[in-house]
Order: sequence, then C-alpha cells, then structure tokens
Amino acid sequence: VFMMGSAYGVPGTNNVYDWQMEFNGVRGSCAEVAPQTYTGLSAPLVGKYGHDLIRKGCRGLNMSESADTEWNVFLDVKAWWMTYKFLSKSPAKVYVLAANATLDMDIHLQEFVDGAAEMENSLLATFVVELAKSFLNAGECKWWDAQTAVMSLDALLGRGDGVCAGWAHSKRTSVGLVWRSELAPGEKLPYGQIKDDPDGDSPLIDYCLLGDAPQMRSEYWRAIKTIK
Repeated sequence: VFMMGSAYGVPGTNNVYDWQMEFNGVRGSCAEVAPQTYTGLSAPLVGKYGHDLIRKGCRGLNMSESADTEWNVFLDVKAWWMTYKFLSKSPAKVYVLAANATLDMDIHLQEFVDGAAEMENSLLATFVVELAKSFLNAGECKWWDAQTAVMSLDALLGRGDGVCAGWAHSKRTSVGLVWRSELAPGEKLPYGQIKDDPDGDSPLIDYCLLGDAPQMRSEYWRAIKTIK
C-alpha cells in the first residue's frame, strides 16, 4: 500500500498555510469545507455589519504558524486514522511519502514543455503540459503524485532506495484527531500531526523522508517518454 502525505519525521515541514485559507474570495477554508480551499466552487462568504460571518484562517488559527501537518492528511484526518487502523490488521507492506521528500522537487513548466516534445504519445504530451500548468496555478507545486507513483514502482521492482534518499523504516505512528483553537506559546496544533506512537493502532510503516530529485526526474521521463 502506497500513500502520500504527512509532515512526519522532519520538524518544520508543514505545508498547510494561512494564505491558502482564502481563495477566490472564500475565507475560513478548512478541512470540513475542502471544496472552498482551491476550487472556489462554494459561493464567497460575505461580511455583515462590518464583521466576517466566520473567523479568518482556519477556525481562528494561523496555519502557517500553528500547523504541523500536510494537505493530504489535513483534508480528511479521520480517513487517515481509519486507514491506519484497517491496515494494522493487514499483512500488506505500507509505504508513505512524507512532505519533506518533495521539498526540493519544484515543478518547472519549461521542463515539462521540453519533456513533452520528446514524447511518442502526442495526446499524453498535451495532458502532461496542461496538468503542470494547472498545478502551478495552485500557488505551490511539487512532484507529489508522480514521486509517489515512481516510489511505488521502485519498491515493487526491488530497486532499493530509488527516488527516496532517506527513509524511516518500520515506524508505528498515530495521527492526531484533537483540535485546539488556543495554543500555548510554541505549541503546534495536534490535529493532523503524525507522530511516533508505540501503542498506535497502525501498521509498521516505511516513511520516505528525503527525495532524490535527479533520480526522480530521470526515472519519470525515461518511463513516460516511451508510452505509446
């Protein structure tokens, strides 16, 4: 089983930011209203008598300062808790690509334009370029999903570390379900944190904590350019 998400393992790799809590005029975007976060599908929230109908940020917190999580976990923390619980009873090997593994893997449009020009499948080439453009419009863009796919192939084919330059192997962890709107100085929001927990109801997990950017680009383009 291969999963992508969490700020596990390296302090300071939270990627849920306060500026993402206002998008297309919608303020207060948070986990329970995920469509407001990036898509703008929900109608903008309006002020009344000089006051906003909801608190700015995420339930009153500045996530850039307070959060210790990652979007794939944060948008459905309960789902991560349930998945870990289910997998704890499974013989499946579990791998998780953590946020820190992608920090040095920015998406650059020109790289995708150049790579697409060498692809054999013209429709796929167009899709790859347009997908890169869409991701770049989000304000932050890394090789997230693609790196997870390549990481999974490396593991299945026994390629060793592959596109991961650093691992935390066989870690039993738990995900925080507690929300606190008031935090002590220096305290991080527990909600969405994934921490080591010897008593956690989860499988032993291999976390990819560091990425190998040159290896990632080499494996990705070598595979995708030859698709018919």
